[in-house]
Amino acid sequence: METRVCIRLSMLSLLPLLAAACGSGASKGGHAGSAAAGTAGARGGAGGSGGVSAGGTGGSSGGGAIGAGGVPTGGTGGSAGGTGGISAGGTGGVSAGGTGGSAGGASGAGGMSGRGGTGGSAGGSGGSGGSGGSGGSGGSGGSSGAGGAVGAGGTNSCGVQTFTAAGAPADVLIVLDRSASMAEPPASHPTDPTKWAQAVAALNQVVGATNAGVSWGLKSFPEDGAECANSTVTTRIDVPVAATNASAINTAIASLAPTGNGTPTGAAIDVARSYVQTLTDAKPRYLLLVTDGIPGCAGTVGDLTKPGTAMSAAYAVKEIAAAASAGLHTFVIGIEDQSASAVDTLNQMAMAGGEPRLGANPLTTRFYQAVTTSELVAALQTITGNIVSCRFPLSSVPPAPANVTVSVGGTQIPRDTAGANGWDYSIGGNSEIRVYGSWCDTIRASAANSVQIVYGCASGAGGAGGGAGTLLMSDDFEAGNANGWMTDSATTNGVWAVVSDGANHVYQQSADINTRVWSVAGVVGWTDQRVEARVKFATLPATTLGAGMVAARFQDLSNYYFVRLVPDGRVTINIRNAGSASELAVNGVAGRTPLTAGTWYTLALAARGTTLTAYLDGAAVVTTTDTSFASGGIGVGTDHCTASFDDVKVTLP
Repeated sequence: METRVCIRLSMLSLLPLLAAACGSGASKGGHAGSAAAGTAGARGGAGGSGGVSAGGTGGSSGGGAIGAGGVPTGGTGGSAGGTGGISAGGTGGVSAGGTGGSAGGASGAGGMSGRGGTGGSAGGSGGSGGSGGSGGSGGSGGSSGAGGAVGAGGTNSCGVQTFTAAGAPADVLIVLDRSASMAEPPASHPTDPTKWAQAVAALNQVVGATNAGVSWGLKSFPEDGAECANSTVTTRIDVPVAATNASAINTAIASLAPTGNGTPTGAAIDVARSYVQTLTDAKPRYLLLVTDGIPGCAGTVGDLTKPGTAMSAAYAVKEIAAAASAGLHTFVIGIEDQSASAVDTLNQMAMAGGEPRLGANPLTTRFYQAVTTSELVAALQTITGNIVSCRFPLSSVPPAPANVTVSVGGTQIPRDTAGANGWDYSIGGNSEIRVYGSWCDTIRASAANSVQIVYGCASGAGGAGGGAGTLLMSDDFEAGNANGWMTDSATTNGVWAVVSDGANHVYQQSADINTRVWSVAGVVGWTDQRVEARVKFATLPATTLGAGMVAARFQDLSNYYFVRLVPDGRVTINIRNAGSASELAVNGVAGRTPLTAGTWYTLALAARGTTLTAYLDGAAVVTTTDTSFASGGIGVGTDHCTASFDDVKVTLP
C-alpha cells in the first residue's frame, strides 16, 4: 500500500524577490525575446495561479530591446505564464515544464542583462509564474523568468513537493524483561494480575493485530543465573525477526517465566542492536524495550558487573543512545508506578532512544508508562501506529513553525501536542511531522488519501505572521488558575499557586527551598523561542544563591537552559545538561543594579539557533552560544527563595 503525500509550501504574499529566487524551471524554458529595438513597454498582466493538475501555456512575447551599446530602455513585459501543474499536462507543470513567457527583450550589443517575462530561456517554475516581468533592460532571453512570485506549482523550495509514504512493514525486536519482579502485581493495583501476565496479554493482542504490518522478533532478559552473572545475558535471540511472526512470538513468550535475577538492560540492548544490524532487508528497524524497573547490572556479554544503580542506569542509557546513533531507535515501555529516580532513568532511556512519548508539557513522562493491561495495549498500539508510515520528513524547516496547517483528504487535522489524535512535530526539531491516532489510520487506510502541509511565511518573507514576535503562548493568570503548567513539587516540595496581588492574579512559589524549583509549560517541539516573565521578590533572598529564573528549551528536569536574576543584579545564563548545572555567561559588573524587594522585574531568555541572550527589563545584558539543546518548552522557577511571576509570554525571537 502506498500513500501519496503532498507538502505545500504556501507563501502568503507575493514578493518580486521570491520570483528571482524561485523562477528557475524544472524542465524546458521559454523562447528568447525579439531583438528589435523598441521603447519601454507596460508591465505584463498578472500570472495565472499554480494548479494541481494540467499546466497551461506560457505568456506571449515581450516588446523591444535597447539599441546597440546603449542604456536599456526595456521591452514590454511578458504576459502571464500559464497555470503550472503538479503532474504532467498541457505544456506547463513540474513534470513536463510549461512554455514560459517570451523574454521582455533581447539585449543589444553592449546592453545590460535584463529581466524577462515569466518565462525566459531558463523557464519559469513549471509555467506557474505570477505577474508579468518588467521589461528587460536588455539581457539574454529573460534568463530565470523574472515574472512574479511562484504560484502553486513550482520547485521544492517554493512550490509543491510530492513523495510516497510507503506503508511497508517494519522490523521490531522486542527486548522483554523477565526479571523476578515482573511476577508481582503493580504496587498501585495489588489485586490485579502480575505485571508479567499483563505484558504477555498485551503483547499477544497487539503483535497479532499488527502481524501483516510489522516483522516481529524477541530477545528476553535476564537469562538463567545469579544476579549480574555473565550467563544472564548471551547472544541468544528467542525469536529471529521475520514477517507474519505473531504465532512464533506468542509461543516463545508463553514458554518463558519471570524468574530471572537482576536487570542487565544495557547488555541486552547491546545484544539486540548487534543482532538487528545483521538484518539485510531494507525495512525500518526498531527496538521495543518492555521493563518494570531501572537497570541493575552493567557491562557487555561475558563481562557483566554490578556497579550500583546509578552506573547501571547510565550504562543502559549509553547503549540505547549508541543504538540510536547507528539508526536503530528504541521505544521504552515502563510497567509500574515508578519512583522518581526510576522515572528519570526511563525518561533518559526514552529520549536517548529517539522515540520518546510526545506530550505538550516537558514534564510529561517520555517513556510509555502503563500499569494495566488496557494501558499496555494502548501504549503498544500507539507505538505500532507511529512505526507504520505516519511520519513526514520536511524538505526544509518551516519559516514559522507555529503557522503551519496539515490536512488529509482535504480535511484539516488538528494539532495535538500530546501525540494522541492529530499532528505534531517530532521531538528534537521541526524537520519532521507525525500524524497520530484516527488520522494516521485514515492515511494508512487508502492510497488515495493525500497529506498537505502548508507553511505560512515568516515576517519579512512576504507572509503574514510567523516571524520574530509571533506569539506562541501567554499567561497572565487572571483566569485564577495555572492550567497548562506542571510543577516538580513531587521531587522538590515546591508550593505553587495562583494568588491575588492587589487587583491582579500572580503565580507564586511560596516555599523557601534550598534548590531549584520549577513550573513548566509550553511544547517540547518548540525550537527558536523567547520566554519572558515578570518576577518579584516579596523579600530579597538572604543568600547570593537565591534567584528568580526563567527557562528555555526545557526538555525535562535534567536538560534545559535557564537564566538567573540574583539580588546583587547579576544575570547569568546557565545550562543543566544530563542533570549537571553550570554557568555559561554572566553580565558585566558595570551593568549591575541591586534589586529592590517588592519591585517587578522583567526577565527574559531568547534561544535562537545556537545563540542564547538574556534580557532584563527589555535590555539585552548578556549573550553566549551553546549547541546542547535544539528544542523544548519553557519554565519559571526559584532557587533558594520564594517569588511571584506574572505576564509570561513566549514568542519567536
